Amino acid sequence: MLKLLKMLNKEKLDKEKLDKEKLDKEKLDKEKLNKEKLDKEKLDKEKLNKEKLKKEKLKKEKLDKEKLDKES
Repeated sequence: MLKLLKMLNKEKLDKEKLDKEKLDKEKLDKEKLNKEKLDKEKLDKEKLNKEKLKKEKLKKEKLDKEKLDKES
């Protein structure tokens, strides 16, 4: 009887350990996905900022050219 109780207790502990490992893995996976999402958002934001700066530069160049043309 005691042997059976020990065996059941060991099975219970093993199951708890597996459940904890599964939860830890899910947590790590979730954190990884979140980090990837944040990295992608950061890259997207940087790309948009570059595009915006490029457009502003082109607009300024156009205005400068128009100003020069007007002055001449």
